[in-house]
Amino acid sequence: MLGMQDATSASKSHQSREPKPRTRGRKVRVLCDSLNRRLPPPLTFILNRTTLGYKLKAVGFNRHAAEYGGINSNREIMTAMSISGALAGMGGACQLMGMGMRISQFSSQESFGFQGITVALIGSTNPIGCIFAGLFYGAMKYGGTKLSLVNAPSEIVDIIMGTIIFFIAIAHVFKRLLLSYAGNKKAKGEGGAK
Repeated sequence: MLGMQDATSASKSHQSREPKPRTRGRKVRVLCDSLNRRLPPPLTFILNRTTLGYKLKAVGFNRHAAEYGGINSNREIMTAMSISGALAGMGGACQLMGMGMRISQFSSQESFGFQGITVALIGSTNPIGCIFAGLFYGAMKYGGTKLSLVNAPSEIVDIIMGTIIFFIAIAHVFKRLLLSYAGNKKAKGEGGAK
């Protein structure tokens, strides 16, 4: 009888020494996923429907014109930096605590900042558009790792993404050229009619 008690207590102590599954990472991952889904709609509302969003956009478009309109541009710049810093901090915390579970020694080489700029350009700096742009960018990056199965270089994804960014950027140039051309044509038409 005494031997059986020792065996059960030994098995219990052995079970308590086994590492427990990491539930913290799973909980943080769920929290981060819910934040990623719930934050863009309020941010879109704030940027498009409130005076704070109007001030932030006005200072972003032209600081001097915003100051002329009575907006304290230095304060709004600090507000924008605080909001973006808080969002970046939450993103970094989610990355560290939920996704990677590690601190990278060469964190500057992970290029999250450049990827964020790319996603923001594709999403037209709209919080809702950035969700879909992020999904697209993530799918392209993940798919690029699987290109080795068909003996294709994984750099093709970078070429495709660069081409997309190029066409998004050049669309603004063409828009400006077309508007100036139409304005010149209209001015010539009105000048000739007199």
